[in-house]
Amino acid sequence: MKLTKKVLRRLIAETLNEAPAMPGSNAQTDAASPLEYKLANVISQAFYGHELGVGKQSHADPRTWPQEVDRATADLEDALIDGGALDGVLRFIDAISAKLHDGEYHSEQSGMRAGPGSTGPTWDE
Repeated sequence: MKLTKKVLRRLIAETLNEAPAMPGSNAQTDAASPLEYKLANVISQAFYGHELGVGKQSHADPRTWPQEVDRATADLEDALIDGGALDGVLRFIDAISAKLHDGEYHSEQSGMRAGPGSTGPTWDE
């Protein structure tokens, strides 16, 4: 078994009888990471654009609809972070990042890499 930094951190945490930190959060404060804030912001901004595009509902005042959507968007962003809705996504990102930093995406052919949209390797310059 390859001993990665991630595995080592988990083993140390288990040994110290501490729960391992959730990806994307601060272990001591359980604060959201900058990445978690960015993800929540991207999702909430997509919601904002969608709701503005849908337009006002029958009960809404057209003069206040943008402000209502803005408040709903802020609630969504808070809920995404506080409710842990992004935890699964952050676990996937953490796993891929660990593989990246452990060299699992490094080409075995020195000096060659797969180019964007290509079906085969291209030479690095």
